[in-house]
Amino acid sequence: MRQRGFTLIELVVVIVVLGIVSMLVSQFLGTGTLLYRDSAEQQRRLAEGRFVLERLARELADAHPMSLRLHDGSGSLAACVEYVPLRGAGGYLGWVAGRSSLSLVSGADFQDSTAAALQVGRRLSVDTLSSAELYQSSLTAASGSLATLTSVTLPSDPDTDPLASVSLSRPLVRDSSGRRYLVLGSGPVAWCRQGSALYRYADYDWGWDWSLGAPSGGVLMAQDLGAASGFALEAPSLQANTQLDVVLSLTLNDGNALLLNRRLQVNHVP
Repeated sequence: MRQRGFTLIELVVVIVVLGIVSMLVSQFLGTGTLLYRDSAEQQRRLAEGRFVLERLARELADAHPMSLRLHDGSGSLAACVEYVPLRGAGGYLGWVAGRSSLSLVSGADFQDSTAAALQVGRRLSVDTLSSAELYQSSLTAASGSLATLTSVTLPSDPDTDPLASVSLSRPLVRDSSGRRYLVLGSGPVAWCRQGSALYRYADYDWGWDWSLGAPSGGVLMAQDLGAASGFALEAPSLQANTQLDVVLSLTLNDGNALLLNRRLQVNHVP
C-alpha cells in the first residue's frame, strides 16, 4: 500500500496561512496593549491634574479675597498666580478705626494657643480692599488697613468667654462693614508654570520683586504641561467673589494633550 504525505504546495499553503493568522493575532494583542498603555497614561495624567486643581481649590478657599494677582502674562493666560493665605477670621466688637487695642470674637481659631491663628507677629487685616496694601515688606501709611499683632491674650475658656484681647503695632484706619477681621499667613503663596513644569512657592518676602522672576525654593507640583496652561482672573462682582480660571494642558506620550479647565472661587469677603 502506498503512503501519501503532504505535497510541497500544501506545506507552503499551511505555512502562509499560519503566518497570516500569527500576524493578525500579534496585531490584535499589540493594539490591545497600546490601548491599555494609553488608557493607563491618561488616567495617571488626569489624577495629576485633579490633584493640582483640588489642592489649589482648597488653598484659594481660605485666601484673602483681595490678594489674588497674576504675573508673567503675555497673552490671555498668565504663568503665575499669587495670593495671601489666611490663618483665621472672625468678628470684632465696637470699632477699630483709630484704635490699636481690639476685642476679637472667634470660634475654634484661638481655642488652642499652640496652633492659634492669633499669634504675635502675624498681620491682621480689616477692610483691606487692594492687593497693593497686602504686598509690602514693611507696613506703611499706604497699608493702613493692616497692622501687626504685638500682644495676644486668649480666653481661658472659649466656650464661655469667646473674646480675645489683642494689641496692634499701629491704629487701623477704617472699619469693615461686617465688622470682620482676617489674620494673614506668614507670607504669600504663588503657583507658577516654568517651562513645562508647575511649581508652588510659599512664605517668601511680602514685597518680592516679580521683575526678577519667581522666588527660589519652589516645590514641583506637576510636569509635562503644554504651553496652553495658565491662569486668568475674573474680577469680583455683586453676585460673586474673585474667581480664578485654571487651565492645565497635560501632554501625553503620543503628543496629544488632555485639557483641564476649572473655575475656582475665594470664599472670604473683606
